[in-house]
Amino acid sequence: MISVLPRSRRGRLAAALALVLVAGAALLAVRYVADPTSPITFTGGTGLATQEVHPGQSESFAAVLASHPAGYSYHVTRASLIPLPGFRTPHLLGAVFLRIRAVPLQAPGYPPRQDNGSRYQVHALSGYTAESGSVPFKPQLVLMYGLRGNHLGAYAVAGIHVTYSVGLHSYTTDIYNGALLFYDPKHETQAQHRLDEANYSQMNNKAAIALQRLVSA
Repeated sequence: MISVLPRSRRGRLAAALALVLVAGAALLAVRYVADPTSPITFTGGTGLATQEVHPGQSESFAAVLASHPAGYSYHVTRASLIPLPGFRTPHLLGAVFLRIRAVPLQAPGYPPRQDNGSRYQVHALSGYTAESGSVPFKPQLVLMYGLRGNHLGAYAVAGIHVTYSVGLHSYTTDIYNGALLFYDPKHETQAQHRLDEANYSQMNNKAAIALQRLVSA
């Protein structure tokens, strides 16, 4: 199922996401599209994370790099956005690694910050060696990528396209975990606020349906 994270619950664990219905319909699971020649396969997904923000603000979203089998070292060399049909694509501010047990689906700003304003400890993609597989009770490897739009209204992506190397060979994988940013004015009347909330809810549903159509195509 594609899960939608309510905007009022920032930083919830990906593993704790509840199943939701969007527009009254059950949605298919997100997927990873990988290079069949790669010795490792990425699995899982975090669904659709959404956030309401004001102009000038950015948001970081998570892509959990769950992979198998264990025992391979790899390097992520590039990350780019996968557009979501029907939405403007935001600017990609960059991507960093985050090793953490309590995995946030999203975090304010880029580089990502905690709710108390302090920075997460992050690692640059360049020079960082990741390991395939998972070890119980150890921090998960998360790729946090920062997004920002220039205008009011909705921006969304279907996920990220990742290029990585194993040894001397390069591979790619498409990680379909959608992200939506909705920009509304910092100062508005109550009537405008109600209208923006209605538009935000509508965009959430539209993005979830567009993502479902994309991953099930």
